[in-house]
Amino acid sequence: MRTVEAVLEDISTLGACVQVEEAIPAGAAISISPTSGETVRLAGNVSYCVHREFGYFVGIRFADETRWSTGVFEPRHLTNLQALTAKARAH
Repeated sequence: MRTVEAVLEDISTLGACVQVEEAIPAGAAISISPTSGETVRLAGNVSYCVHREFGYFVGIRFADETRWSTGVFEPRHLTNLQALTAKARAH
């Protein structure tokens, strides 16, 4: 088991995408947790790993018993699409 730092690029109920410095093979078991000291762990498997200019983008499909929601944890950089839509309608 290894621990690496990752940048959370995207997250949904069923999975996430993180950016890391080294490749992680497809099918590998993986878990992610926020760095804010919380004990939350979201487990799943790597569905893809592609290299881009700034590192590797790793897609994670959460295990059936793992589901993410803002009640589990809310990333600081999460964009609230409902709020953006409401703001656009107001203008």
